[in-house]
Amino acid sequence: MEIKNGKLISVSSDDIKNGIFINNEITEIGNSVFYNIVSLKEVHCKNVVKMGNDCLSYNTALASVTLPALTQMGNYCLSYNAALASVTLPALTQMGND
Repeated sequence: MEIKNGKLISVSSDDIKNGIFINNEITEIGNSVFYNIVSLKEVHCKNVVKMGNDCLSYNTALASVTLPALTQMGNYCLSYNAALASVTLPALTQMGND
């Protein structure tokens, strides 16, 4: 996992335990960080307020996303996730395309 100034830049398979990614330190997720990770089932980040583009796209097993502090989301962040059944974004005020 690479984090710079609170921004998640990249993850590896070692950062995802049993299909779940949890991090309560990061405040931002960079572009394409969780793009096409077939093992990813859930993402829980309580302090993330901003996400770039394509952050959670093309994850065939992704079923649940919980980002309670997220206010700004880029383009195509939740696209092409066939298993996605639960999305919790109560603070979201700005969302890009798709």
